[in-house]
Amino acid sequence: MPTTILIADDHPMFAEGLASLLLSHDEYRVIGYAYDGVETVRKVHELNPDIAIVDVNMPELDGIEAASQIRREHPTTRVIMLTMNDEASLISQAIEAGAHAYMLKNSAKSDLFAALQAVSVDKQYFSAGVAQILLQKEIARKKNDSLSDTPGEEILTPREIAVAKLLVQDRTNAEIADTLFISIRTVEGHRMNILRKLNLKSVVGLAKYAVQQGW
Repeated sequence: MPTTILIADDHPMFAEGLASLLLSHDEYRVIGYAYDGVETVRKVHELNPDIAIVDVNMPELDGIEAASQIRREHPTTRVIMLTMNDEASLISQAIEAGAHAYMLKNSAKSDLFAALQAVSVDKQYFSAGVAQILLQKEIARKKNDSLSDTPGEEILTPREIAVAKLLVQDRTNAEIADTLFISIRTVEGHRMNILRKLNLKSVVGLAKYAVQQGW
């Protein structure tokens, strides 16, 4: 049975283009459209889609509030935020509202399908650009905290940031090694350094940790 999808975006041309992309894959079926936040919530009530792809900036009711209502009233519908807005505060608000994924509209097509696969099994997904924004925000927060409370923390190297961006997408060590053309042992070393530098005990979803900390 195909995964059913509602597309909510106030630009019909974009919504129809996204639908055409999804319809090229038999495992997905677009069952409706919504063009403002109020209509989005109503359509979820009526159609009960497996996934709602929602823009942040919509008339009547913004996408974040729509996501909050959907998650509260229809918890089985998973929400993917797909937007041009890359403000860290809005990303955090969307995740707090219950969105399973946050993606930018300039992401690769492969990211969209990766997000669909992830949320279908109740996992979170963040496109690379979003993951980097969340990570940099946490590094800045840690650095600010260290100025008043603790000895200064080390800043992640560019390579560690690249590894961390993949870790927040729940990639395995082997997948990260293949992506960055490094050995699994090197990935494990970076993983340990990231934990140490950020004073974390686990890297099970840095993005989830970001939400818990109110990034």
